[in-house]
Amino acid sequence: MGAAVADDGFDFRPGAQIPLQGGGGQTAATNALASAAYRDGGKDTKLKDILGANSENHPASVKDPKISLFEPNLGEAFCRAVEARTLGAGRKPLIQSFGADPQTVVEHCLAASRIRKERDRRLRLIMLVCGVVFLPGLLMWLGLFQLRKTLAKGEDRKTSWIGTALLVGVALIAAVLLYR
Repeated sequence: MGAAVADDGFDFRPGAQIPLQGGGGQTAATNALASAAYRDGGKDTKLKDILGANSENHPASVKDPKISLFEPNLGEAFCRAVEARTLGAGRKPLIQSFGADPQTVVEHCLAASRIRKERDRRLRLIMLVCGVVFLPGLLMWLGLFQLRKTLAKGEDRKTSWIGTALLVGVALIAAVLLYR
């Protein structure tokens, strides 16, 4: 197991254990980096935890999202960073890191991004269908509750009763249409 090295025997000359380029990328470092592309949530994949690995020379920063719903997870952020730094138009030349195969890591990042895009496309379709089907009824129902609340603010009990009757009437009409 491991990467193919210059000499598999017990040769202790300098450079004897340097991994060969294109040795399949089956090193632990390559596999660990490639698996980071697929991480989607969990306690150990919060972006804020990355700041624990800061050093004096290379500090990292994570900007808070405007809405927590839009916070990228570790896998998405890692894939975006790898794609931007290795495939981007203004990228600098890559330096081969012994023990890691960048091509394997980039391929896994591209595959993980494709999987996420397919998932997002399916979710977008589901949200569109459910929104078109259920949103008008939901908006009408919320509007009725708001109307009832507005009518209940008045001192007159008759207007409060009208709001309740209107709400019950619409609920009955919806039930009849549902079971038809």
